[in-house]
Amino acid sequence: MNITYFKNNFLLILFFLKISAFCQENIQIQKNKTINKNIHTVLLNLEGDPLSYPIIKLNSTEKLQLSFDDFSDEFQEYYYSIYHCNSDWTLSDLMQSEYIDGFFENKISDYEYSFNTLINYTNYKLIFPEDILKPKLSGNYIISVFTNNNPEEIVFQKRFKILDEKISINANVKRSTLINERLNKHEVDFNIDYGNMYIPNPYSDIKIIIKQNNREDNDITDLKPLFVKQNKLIYDYEEGNTFEAGNEFRYFDTKSIRYHSEKIKQIKFDSNKI
Repeated sequence: MNITYFKNNFLLILFFLKISAFCQENIQIQKNKTINKNIHTVLLNLEGDPLSYPIIKLNSTEKLQLSFDDFSDEFQEYYYSIYHCNSDWTLSDLMQSEYIDGFFENKISDYEYSFNTLINYTNYKLIFPEDILKPKLSGNYIISVFTNNNPEEIVFQKRFKILDEKISINANVKRSTLINERLNKHEVDFNIDYGNMYIPNPYSDIKIIIKQNNREDNDITDLKPLFVKQNKLIYDYEEGNTFEAGNEFRYFDTKSIRYHSEKIKQIKFDSNKI
């Protein structure tokens, strides 16, 4: 079960873990990666919202949109499947029939050829979950795209999340409490109100992951509640829950490659080949 909370471009994700044994072959961390060099501009977001995170609620009408460009010379047929992961992004020990409703694999049939471009390519698009392939459980997932209807011939994979909201989170993003970090760090304090839900040991049964703008390189993990009182877990730390602040997005104008537009110092053409 996952809970998310959005505030000031911070994303807080809560996972309740079920203790289970893991197969030795499933210890590899599943990451966003592109394996085939002909695949470019892989995007995964909410349908109609290109800047959103790839997160939807379980059994809702929300959809994710996957798109990518294929720069190969010949038309390719692509298929996809989804795989359930643990909170640390290792593959779970569940069988696909336990978390997929419908077929385990399906073809990506929506594509469009480029027109009037310097390089010919094919753009593919997938809107999912589909009626014939959709997740039954919440949690972390990997969508894997492959060729020749062979799941072993992976061209790329992307992470996404399915939420099942059961509890509430109240969070506050502010300057760091520590004086020597107030000018360069943000602090994330939060409380978890789990109501009448039975949690035998909040210190071991709940796993916390705090992400900054959906980045994968600086997660804060394994925070334990400082206080537990009246069905509420309090995470009010002074250190260990802070992120480096700063401007992540900087403006520049690339609407034209014929002249130097705003914030562009130099344009260089060296080849039309990828």
